[in-house]
Amino acid sequence: MWFETISGLRIDLDKSEIFSIGRVENLEALALEFGCKVGRLPTSYLGFPLGVQHKFMAIWDRVEERFRKRGVLEKKPHLVKWDTVYSDKRKGGLGVRRLFTLNRALLCKWNWRFANERETFWKHVISNKFEEEEGKWCTREVREGFGVGFWEEIKKEGSLLQYKVVFSMGDGRRVKFWKNKWCGNFALCDSFPSLYVIATSKKAWLVELWDSSREEGVWSPRFSRRFDDWEVERLLVTIQGRRLNPNLEDRVLWKKTKDEIFSVKSLYSALDSRSVI
Repeated sequence: MWFETISGLRIDLDKSEIFSIGRVENLEALALEFGCKVGRLPTSYLGFPLGVQHKFMAIWDRVEERFRKRGVLEKKPHLVKWDTVYSDKRKGGLGVRRLFTLNRALLCKWNWRFANERETFWKHVISNKFEEEEGKWCTREVREGFGVGFWEEIKKEGSLLQYKVVFSMGDGRRVKFWKNKWCGNFALCDSFPSLYVIATSKKAWLVELWDSSREEGVWSPRFSRRFDDWEVERLLVTIQGRRLNPNLEDRVLWKKTKDEIFSVKSLYSALDSRSVI
């Protein structure tokens, strides 16, 4: 095996077991090929339960009790100033990253990849299982109770992107006119709340409110009543000069980097500077 070749260590297959995740054909034949036994879930490994409902408190109570007996959970004074360890080297710290914050940034990266990668196999799998929201920037809320924990946690961290991204307008088929941030750092529904209230198409895509019948094309937001010209003049000034490009797709941009591409480092720095841990 590769592990034996690389490490020089030998695996004792007589004491090893093979477990199936989901439906696996010919499991016994695989076990015979490897020379190990067929294991059954639930089981335990190094004292930790495997294959059980992770939300069952009784299961983890037993694990916690074992730690208490060994004194692992006893409150003891820290011999390390962790705030100093986590601080930037330029501020006299060691520059060690907070694992919890780093993990949030790493999980959030998958939300960014989902929004930007169109034809990757893993995205098709996730999309088919959880379905996509309008615009196809993310999946719908995860509501199933079993077998979805990994994507549920990733989906939760997607909220970190909300205030740090803007949309780059292309053909206007995936960006909402009122709801998304496509002309500045604020959505039009927040910048012009009085107009948004009387808008007849609050969920309209950009392409739906773009009138291309004229030579240069114009924006044509529709409202349920007449209003004074000054009410809409500021809106038109804001969106003036912005045109759809039918040859380009809409894109999402990351505001925290110069190249407008997401990086774990930039999100970690933003979270750590706000002490979001």
